[in-house]
Amino acid sequence: MLLLAIATFTWSCNVTAKKENDSEKKVAKSEKAQKKKAEDKLFETLKNTTPINVADLEAWIPKTLGGLSLERAKSHPIFGEVQITGFYKRKEDKIINLNITDAAGPNGEMAADKINVFGTEREYDVENQQHRSVNVKGRMARQSYVTDKNMTMISFFHKKRFMIMITAHDHNVEETWGLVEELDFGSLDNLME
Repeated sequence: MLLLAIATFTWSCNVTAKKENDSEKKVAKSEKAQKKKAEDKLFETLKNTTPINVADLEAWIPKTLGGLSLERAKSHPIFGEVQITGFYKRKEDKIINLNITDAAGPNGEMAADKINVFGTEREYDVENQQHRSVNVKGRMARQSYVTDKNMTMISFFHKKRFMIMITAHDHNVEETWGLVEELDFGSLDNLME
């Protein structure tokens, strides 16, 4: 009788554990489906949104950044998206490049594909390079730092629409995040209205 009770108890525990495991799998599958549905909805919204014109985006590029003055701004869309890069005048070894891409419109798909990737990539170090996924003041970003050159690159999305990338030579990570703080995101938001 005792053996039968132990066997029944063990069997019921195994059944309960299997049900819990199946429930966890169903929840994970449901969450994944909801995330995919949200991504598809975002991409569809972006595709049907009129991108900002290049002249307005160029006007948004700051005239100075990190104490360096804007030397030139150049639009160089790779796949027809609205994109502009500001090149700041070199001062000794200090160089700053600021790139902004509008993920809106039918040609913004390549940029939009990265919206949910920044901040989720694996972290790794290769020789003198550190690659990190970070969350700084609510911004999920990809941050790379080349130690021997004191060069930092930060990429992130603003409002799940604008991909911003700053490459700063002779700037450590903290200094480069300081450059992000100089950007006028309020006026960028106004361009979307």
